[in-house]
Order: sequence, then C-alpha cells, then structure tokens
Amino acid sequence: MTIDAAPVVNGPPITTPDGCKLPPPSFRRALRELAGRTQEDVAAEVGVSGATVSLWERRAPGPGRRNRSRYLLTLIKYAAEVRAMGLHVEWPHATSQQK
Repeated sequence: MTIDAAPVVNGPPITTPDGCKLPPPSFRRALRELAGRTQEDVAAEVGVSGATVSLWERRAPGPGRRNRSRYLLTLIKYAAEVRAMGLHVEWPHATSQQK
C-alpha cells in the first residue's frame, strides 16, 4: 500500500488529555488503513459515527475535546499494531492548527 506521507511512530507528542496533539488528517487515514481498520471500526472504539470519523480524516482539527483523547489513544493503538507488523511509523509533528 502506498500512502502520501509515509507515517513513521517515535513517540507521539502527548501532554495531557486537554493538550492532546493529533496528527494531520492524511496521517490519521493512512494509519487506520495500514492497521487494516475501517472508519466504522474507529467509530466503534471512539463512540461516534463512521461519518464523523470520515470528517476527522478529511479535515483538521479533528475531534473536539470530548472525543479527542479517545481518538488519539485509538490512533496510538493502531500505530503499535502497525509497528508490530514490522512497518516503521513516525508520528508527525503537530502544527498550530492541530493544537
């Protein structure tokens, strides 16, 4: 599978639940796809609809405060699964829009 920005996870930039930093939307989608998950899988883990996950994967900044921590933890879990498959995943640096 080819992705636009090759994701690579050396340690996500996590501070506190209120300060969670999400990767860009293209990375979110690529990571989900590499983990072999659907938008509905993510939705079930986070507690939202598949349409909401689709929106988060198409534009920044992603989920609001209520769902941000759960979504970030789901992405981190997927990154660990992808790394367990032997693929290198590097978490991108957050931009000002993602703070």
